[in-house]
Amino acid sequence: MALNCTGSRLAIVGKYNTLRFFDLPDSSSFKPFLGFERKEVWSLEWDSEKDDTLAILEKQRMTIIRGTEVRAWTGVDLLI
Repeated sequence: MALNCTGSRLAIVGKYNTLRFFDLPDSSSFKPFLGFERKEVWSLEWDSEKDDTLAILEKQRMTIIRGTEVRAWTGVDLLI
């Protein structure tokens, strides 16, 4: 579980290694971000400067997600 740099979106890897986003419009509510889900995710890290960019490790590769679009991926043997 991790918040982006502005605290406006939460990324959660659930019980079955499924990544989901939640929007946090204010401090007292949150709503699920519908239409986006990634399976077999085992690690994630938000960009420290861009609030919509996230690096995830899924299967045997690193994937960069910007918004809800997959931007790039590469094979890895490391942790992020």
